[in-house]
Amino acid sequence: MKRPSGNGTTFIAIALAFVVLLAPAALAGGAPSIAWSPTTSEGAFDFGVVDTGQTSSQVFMLSNRGGSATGALKVSLSGSSAFSLRANGCRRAALGPRKTCTVTVEYAPSTAGASDVATLTAVGKKPAARARIELTGNGAGRADLSLSPGTLTGTNSTGTKLYDYVVGTCECGPVTETFMVTNDGASATGTLTVANCCTPHFFWANDTCTGSSLAAGEACLFELTFNGGCNPGDKFDTSLDIVADSGVDYIHLDAHAFC
Repeated sequence: MKRPSGNGTTFIAIALAFVVLLAPAALAGGAPSIAWSPTTSEGAFDFGVVDTGQTSSQVFMLSNRGGSATGALKVSLSGSSAFSLRANGCRRAALGPRKTCTVTVEYAPSTAGASDVATLTAVGKKPAARARIELTGNGAGRADLSLSPGTLTGTNSTGTKLYDYVVGTCECGPVTETFMVTNDGASATGTLTVANCCTPHFFWANDTCTGSSLAAGEACLFELTFNGGCNPGDKFDTSLDIVADSGVDYIHLDAHAFC
């Protein structure tokens, strides 16, 4: 009888040893481990105080710090409707180890003084692939300027208040009116300017508004003077705006005078 060759036995032994070596390596990667960043505290991100009517956006990165892939991801945003998911680069992504994806969340508070809370969650097909971050934000009241004297006739599409006022009737001499601008809102204005004034026969002076920033409840003054001709029936018009360095046009005034 022919004895079996030693080569077969040697091959089997090598193969078994290779499998034994591979098995721990295959298991060494471990489970996926995903997390959101940035954070302002552990497990949370605060958008801070945002004026009502304004928005603040933040890009969040989801990172897999584990040793295996997540499987297809599902991202959801729950809680206050002031938060919205604007871009989702993680949708159906399967993050391998050391891989990332991003989403963009927008915060748009609608109520002054409101405290809004939402939760951003990512879940993969593998049970361990789960991450969440709590989102918070607060709505601040916008500055709200009023003018006195003057008749408020409406508000335009950009939020500018429209005022109308008759300065007076000139009888061969100047007529001056002092106007007060008051911040009736809940937050400060930017630096103000009296702009786009004036047409001939009108000028403004003693202006404490230009260069000022009005906190809630504060006021400033300016004078508007008409010094027209003396022809009965003549009518003169001018306009001016109260604007901030942020580009906000708070007030538009149309002023009129007669001879």
